[in-house]
Amino acid sequence: MAGESAGVRVVARVRTWNGDPPTLSQYVVPIWIQIENRSGKALWLGYSGLYMEDPNDSQARLPAVPPGSVKGKATIPGSAVPPEFGPEDLWMGTWLEPGFDDHLASTIYWQEDMPTREMLRRAIREGVLANGRKVAGFVYFPRTKQDPAALTLRTELVDATNKQAFGRIDIPLAVKE
Repeated sequence: MAGESAGVRVVARVRTWNGDPPTLSQYVVPIWIQIENRSGKALWLGYSGLYMEDPNDSQARLPAVPPGSVKGKATIPGSAVPPEFGPEDLWMGTWLEPGFDDHLASTIYWQEDMPTREMLRRAIREGVLANGRKVAGFVYFPRTKQDPAALTLRTELVDATNKQAFGRIDIPLAVKE
């Protein structure tokens, strides 16, 4: 899904998170966004200018959440390798009886504080996007009872030199199967 206005192009993808924690969508709505600036001016990227909205109810606005503000403990299934373990620790399961490690992996969970390092690393940063440049990463939104695919992503275009709005891009997040 993509949209363009005033020389700025935004591409958005829902349901693409494949990182740590694997259960992130239970806590926030991660949306991958790529922004390409060919507007002829520096573009200010701020979380306040990114939000999801119900196209039928403009009062139902969900602003982007700065990644450092995502709080809570994610429950991680035991089938995922805990973050404190590295590849050198994978030998641990080899001494278990056949099939027991599968049982162990399906019954053990651990908690991880959010935001995780990967959430921070993969997030789009606030700041200035120079003309002719592009940036990509995840933006996190509050969870909603609505399917995110029924919402519209709105991106306010703001000139970084004078903080004046010069456009808006609306992208329906409907997933095409």
